[in-house]
Amino acid sequence: MKRLTFSPGLAVLGMAAATAVFLSGPAQASVTTSHTRTISGNEYMVGAVYGETVLAEILTFHLQWLGLVNQNSEFTLPAPGSGSATLPSAQGDLEVALSSDFTLKVLSINSSTCYVVTQASGNISVDGTDSTGLFNGASGNGSVAETLGALRPKNDDGTCDIFGNLTNPSGAFDVLTIKITPLTIAVPQDHN
Repeated sequence: MKRLTFSPGLAVLGMAAATAVFLSGPAQASVTTSHTRTISGNEYMVGAVYGETVLAEILTFHLQWLGLVNQNSEFTLPAPGSGSATLPSAQGDLEVALSSDFTLKVLSINSSTCYVVTQASGNISVDGTDSTGLFNGASGNGSVAETLGALRPKNDDGTCDIFGNLTNPSGAFDVLTIKITPLTIAVPQDHN
């Protein structure tokens, strides 16, 4: 089974527990024109899928945005090798591009059941030129991680194939976390 992934050639993997660490940092503002002002603050996005959904060929996460912009959106992982992604939302599309290679780690492995938890992570940068709505002209850098836990097949010699196709949904989870620290956007100037 082929999975569409955020990273070129690897599944991007991330962890829900890590989001608790991300929830810090106040927004700061400064005036840029008489009609808009820029604000900066930390932005965190997290989404998770479980069970049978993890096995889907096209994977869509319901993302919760926390921090500078609070909203929910649906994000489908782009095709392998794209090197960029669109994070769509009701307030506009936020474009991000990979700015580093992904690193893949095996976080845990049960050698008897072949339940494996892996994580791939990398750095991203905001592309404000191609972003729309509230995110037009936005800037910032951050990271993306995806943590995947699932039963993996066994090799002929009885060892676990940690890169083998996912075929069993029992206990499977896939968590995507994105953080941009800080994200800078322009918003309308308040009129008093």
